[in-house]
Amino acid sequence: MMAVLALSAIWITVFSASPGVMPHADPVYDFIIVGSGVAGSVVASRLTNGTGYRVLLLEAGEEEPWVSKIPLSTLMLQGSKYDWKYYSEPQEFSSFGMLGRKSFWPRGKMLGGSAQLNYNIFTLGWRLHYDRWVLQHGLTGWDSSSLMKYVKEMFCFPQKEDKGREESRELGEESGAATGDWRDGTPKGDWGDGTACAGGAMPLTQLTSPVSSIFAEAVQDLQSSTNDSSFGHTQLVSVHHGERWSTLATFLRPSLEQRSLHVVIQAHVTKILFEGTRAVGVEWHQWGAAKNSRRTFVRGEVILAAGAVNSPAILRQSGVGKREELDEHEIEVVVDSPGVGDNLADHMNLPVYVHINSSISINPDKLISFQNFWKYFMYREGLFTDTAIGGILTEYKNFTVTENNNLAHTAFETSVGRDTCNDEEENHDEIQDEDAFQETNTCPISSSSLEDNVVVKDMNTDENFHGEREEEVPVSLLLFNMGAVERESYAKAANLDPKVFDETYPDMRNKSREGVFLLASCMQPFSRGHVKLSHESPQHQSIQPNYLKHPSDLHCITRAFRLAERFVRTAAMQRIGAKIHYPQLHRCKTLPNARLQNANVDSSAPDVLGSSDISDEEVGCIARTLAFTGYHPIGTLKMGPSSDREAVVDLQLRVQGVDGVRVVDASVLPSHPVPAPMGIIAVFAARAADIIKEAWSPVGKIETTEPCYAGVCGEDLYQANSSSCLHYSLITSILAALAYSLPHFIARQ
Repeated sequence: MMAVLALSAIWITVFSASPGVMPHADPVYDFIIVGSGVAGSVVASRLTNGTGYRVLLLEAGEEEPWVSKIPLSTLMLQGSKYDWKYYSEPQEFSSFGMLGRKSFWPRGKMLGGSAQLNYNIFTLGWRLHYDRWVLQHGLTGWDSSSLMKYVKEMFCFPQKEDKGREESRELGEESGAATGDWRDGTPKGDWGDGTACAGGAMPLTQLTSPVSSIFAEAVQDLQSSTNDSSFGHTQLVSVHHGERWSTLATFLRPSLEQRSLHVVIQAHVTKILFEGTRAVGVEWHQWGAAKNSRRTFVRGEVILAAGAVNSPAILRQSGVGKREELDEHEIEVVVDSPGVGDNLADHMNLPVYVHINSSISINPDKLISFQNFWKYFMYREGLFTDTAIGGILTEYKNFTVTENNNLAHTAFETSVGRDTCNDEEENHDEIQDEDAFQETNTCPISSSSLEDNVVVKDMNTDENFHGEREEEVPVSLLLFNMGAVERESYAKAANLDPKVFDETYPDMRNKSREGVFLLASCMQPFSRGHVKLSHESPQHQSIQPNYLKHPSDLHCITRAFRLAERFVRTAAMQRIGAKIHYPQLHRCKTLPNARLQNANVDSSAPDVLGSSDISDEEVGCIARTLAFTGYHPIGTLKMGPSSDREAVVDLQLRVQGVDGVRVVDASVLPSHPVPAPMGIIAVFAARAADIIKEAWSPVGKIETTEPCYAGVCGEDLYQANSSSCLHYSLITSILAALAYSLPHFIARQ
């Protein structure tokens, strides 16, 4: 019996992998990619298709489970074996309601990475705001005009709605007072009849639930009642035919048919191998065991796409990092690069629960029903096809850009409606849709057309600055359509103290409760943290986000909370009886002059522009207690020009100080350009792949490059390593598979 179980476990683990997923790697490849998340999947696909390059993709996790295809499976996967299950260090300025004051950081550990356990939100933001971000950080060549062709190639936007329906809701990207969005004027694919996207583009679906419709109406109400802000909202998700549809499904899976692409799962890369300062390969552990250590060499480049936590960790373990830290862990220094792991930034979500009196929200009673299961598994219909997202709203303050101290009239308009752009100012061949611009002479800005002395300037002062002023930082709201949540599940997902949960929310034992969550967030926080090697072991990471350390962030997230209050008071939300449930946190109710005690007593709906019942001090206390990660860590391998001393990678994404290493993931973003970065990371990855191909053009160039390591070069090096592979590849793989799978298999019996 045990023999049967053992053979079954080996078969399941080794031989049931998808085509293209290999049990072991060859000795040498042209490119080695570390990580199969949003960026890694795109780079692997684009480097392989039609190029002739041999590419190895190493993924520390397993293949994605079938349940990850269900859009509403996020909470099921967080905390599972498909999650790295990171925790932050104890926080000094936030996370007061979390166990140990630690924030739980779910990160995907499977093919597809974190895109397999997120909420599928797609946004690129407004081009004007994005281009301002590019200018602030000196990211020449990464402006929206340079990226537009990739947006057109990669994404399939849904068909536009009829002109008579909610004219302001532009489907390609954030609608509203934008001076141009990112979409092509001719949407690809007809989502009315389910037509597939042309050219293998990633399908994007417009949210159509009753809650999302009310969300869009509420945005209109906000805009009409506000004179000093502009509002953009997006309601696009990467869901197709009722299933999660990430860069894994769109780009990597089809590319596995290419024999030149090898994917090895459960391959944890521990370090990059250097000969001097030249990267010549990687060392990795198969099946998660150090005794199964492998070395694979590279002719071209090692491409890190392991994310904002693991990419800097791999560099440090390889000898690229701050000298003092490397010496502390007795790691030989290859390059002293102090910025590795620094500049960590993350969004924080402040949850605001809203009661409603309309039966339109998702709740456990509706989810856990035979009818709902039947609809999904038979027809891919029903609530499980929902991401539970109603939309993202972003409030932008006005700004302008100056060139040689001359004002360019690029401030956002303050009404939601149609756009036009003055063709005399700039040619906009990339966007043909007349609805993509408002009736203003405002045009998107190309950073490549501006000189280095361009600075961003506050509209209301004469002071120049090279970053965001707090009062200008956009704030955002995400509507999460869930009327009731399981106490234990929520507490686990946020690492929230169950007692604090009880003080925060209404009685969640009512599984049929109707309501929604508004997640209030500061889009571009000032606080910066770091990811370091743990004192316990260099194989573990110390994550210190320093949430709310910068005083401006508390003010910013307070503004986001006030936006949530204004949103709830809109006519659209009042039609469904929306009313905020203010947390009754003991530590906040004891503040001097606290009004939280009575905040939930008055059931009357205040005026749309009415003031709040609680003070900013109380809101700040709530934020420091309840706000949790927005799941968007970035910046730990900052990209920047040569003049930026904090930059780790240059504008070609090359790690400075070494040869043959690039980074293509969220860690290169110097700050947050958008509320949800999945889309922009995919676009960055596509451009990065073209940069890499151009650097190694023509294809034959890479064949003349042979790596050396420890004085051994080329075929001698491959033979030295391949002999051990030939001797042990099959036997070790089977034994490792048995050791890994058998306990799990038996445990399930």
